[in-house]
Amino acid sequence: MLSRRRFLAVGFASVGLAATTAACGSGSKRDAASNRATEDFSARFATYQAADEPNGDLSKVVWPKFVTDADPEVQRLYEFQVTHGELTRYLPCFCGCGKDGVHRNNRDCYIKRVNADGTVIFDSMGPTCGICLGVTRDAMRMLDEGKSPREIRAVIDRTYADKIDLSTRTPYPPV
Repeated sequence: MLSRRRFLAVGFASVGLAATTAACGSGSKRDAASNRATEDFSARFATYQAADEPNGDLSKVVWPKFVTDADPEVQRLYEFQVTHGELTRYLPCFCGCGKDGVHRNNRDCYIKRVNADGTVIFDSMGPTCGICLGVTRDAMRMLDEGKSPREIRAVIDRTYADKIDLSTRTPYPPV
């Protein structure tokens, strides 16, 4: 019969072995994700139509409190979304917000609608989601580096390859 101390030691050793095995097993998951990070995802999104995303007029923007109360970077990301609809209409979001069909791209996490007069109705999701912010931040940086919309999209898909199944149904930019 095992003493209580020996029983606990054997039990903890078994748990440690299971945890080590699980961690090693997750290496194959990590390898699969890294393989996906080199995949070309353009064919996966070829049948989807780009949303009409007109640019807003920053001079007519009335910033909501959830933007003005956030970190100053958040307002810069919103400004980018307002003025770059021709690019952001091709940037997906990977947080799962597209599952309901309301969000068609990353821009929809920031902007509900741009009115004909250039005024903007904002979505409050942007500053609450690190993925939404990250996609926009990456796009801004790459655009500043001179990358094309198609290059930007390919890098973003590879960056978030482990979340590709959560992606909005956002087509690739034309070549």
